[in-house]
Amino acid sequence: FHRFLRAAVDGTPISVYGDGTQSRDFTSVHDAVEANVRAMQSTHPAGAYNIGGGRIVSVNEALTTIAELAATTLDIRHAATEAGDVSHTAADTTRAREALGWEPQADFRDTLEAELEWVRGLAASRQASVD
Repeated sequence: FHRFLRAAVDGTPISVYGDGTQSRDFTSVHDAVEANVRAMQSTHPAGAYNIGGGRIVSVNEALTTIAELAATTLDIRHAATEAGDVSHTAADTTRAREALGWEPQADFRDTLEAELEWVRGLAASRQASVD
């Protein structure tokens, strides 16, 4: 979402490949780190764990949330869908829940808001270095 957030702050166009209805189970870095720590500390046999945010979000929903948080209108420009792009994905976190006792904790909106504030800080730093 960094590119979307930066465009929202800078007022530049956002390229969306496809119609924006494609969806993903986005995972916060905090949740991914917690899952990895639990896997390293686990006494269960090694293996792969699917880690996800626990909520399916479309690109359009993410952009609407970003516009609300940034209190701006986004300049969204749609382009052809990228070859090989999957329309919808989701993580089955059952194994991580059962073996690691892991549950996603991060709220999608709160995570976007925190990253938006970070991006705003970067923009302010860039502007200060120009001035």
